Amino acid sequence: MSVTDFSGKRIVVIGAGISGRAAAAVLKRHGGTVVLNDIKGHDENAEPWRTLRARGITCIFGRQDSSVLDGADIVVPSPVISPEIPIMREAVKRNLPVWSEVEVACRVTDADFIGITGTNGKTTTTTLAGEIMKASGRQTAVGGNIGSGLSEQAEDLPHTAVVVAELSSFQLEFTQSLKAKSAVILNLTPDHLERHHTMAAYGEAKKRIFRNQDASDYAVLNYDDPLVRSMGKDLTGTVLYISVYTEVPAGAYAKGGDLYIRLQDKDIFVCAETDLHLFGKHNIQNCLAAALLTYVVGVPVRDDSRGPETIPRRGT
Repeated sequence: MSVTDFSGKRIVVIGAGISGRAAAAVLKRHGGTVVLNDIKGHDENAEPWRTLRARGITCIFGRQDSSVLDGADIVVPSPVISPEIPIMREAVKRNLPVWSEVEVACRVTDADFIGITGTNGKTTTTTLAGEIMKASGRQTAVGGNIGSGLSEQAEDLPHTAVVVAELSSFQLEFTQSLKAKSAVILNLTPDHLERHHTMAAYGEAKKRIFRNQDASDYAVLNYDDPLVRSMGKDLTGTVLYISVYTEVPAGAYAKGGDLYIRLQDKDIFVCAETDLHLFGKHNIQNCLAAALLTYVVGVPVRDDSRGPETIPRRGT
């Protein structure tokens, strides 16, 4: 999508952690009038607050009353900010648009997105996919729920670049514009239910990673997880599956100690499990996901840019 100019918009960023600071800085560079709010008290003359203030960002620390929202056009909560706290309820009451930092990232880049979510395995799969994309020679940024803020990683990248993003359910809750070229849900087990309350709501938050996809985009589901597999009937992207236990109609699977991609009724050998230097079914699953996510955005399987040695020798 096109890069947004935020001139004339007053944006309140709630939460001054890594994600909040990144969003505030990016929004300011793109013309916004930015307020960074944190309920914790901070010495505004200390770093990094002094630098943020010097850049024209207003810092309101030590309180979080509704007056912080006065004049706001957009509210950007950090992922850890619960939608049920008073200031967030007030934002909804005022009908203010609520954006995640991932939404900010989508608004300040022209790059394609590869999205990875799930209860477990996100970081390994994101790292694998990021390394494969980098090895292909395509300009690549890796971020999200890993490392620095995604909005700073994605900022002003051209349409030829790609952002490989690890995305939590918290980050996906308030994301509207993401249109991932390829995305995966690795698995779903009970987690963060103090926030989502039910597994159904948790699953729906994860499922937002496929929002806005069309038939030219790819939605990858773990065939071995019944909850994830059942999501396929509702998706608008081209649905593919991964499995470590069975062949899939289309996607990627493991069989006889080897990994394959199956598309258009053709099986493509990826590598042997022994080439991966990663152990356990969960890591085979992560490798299948990374191989498939990158293959469908144009990285071929067998060339000098992609072989077993492009996969980092590390565990989950």
